[in-house]
Amino acid sequence: MDATEFDLPQAPRIVNIYNSFRGRVLTAVLERMQRSVMIYSRQVRIAYVAPTFPEAFLQIPGMRIFKDAKRYIIYDFGELVCARMPQMGN
Repeated sequence: MDATEFDLPQAPRIVNIYNSFRGRVLTAVLERMQRSVMIYSRQVRIAYVAPTFPEAFLQIPGMRIFKDAKRYIIYDFGELVCARMPQMGN
């Protein structure tokens, strides 16, 4: 399947990208993810391993860096989902 035509499932998602795409293909993949999040509001976290084109991610409105390390960058975008922790002793 062509990555630029892949539809993300409609639930919160973690996507791993190991420097698989460049240039227009990377931009098209990210824009498709953005459209999906706009239609089906949810959080998407992207782990970009061996980041070569990090600037492409920050061109997408709403994309933000969650963690930046030498070997990877984790991005968040979409609605942040905060799970409620069960309280101990109840």
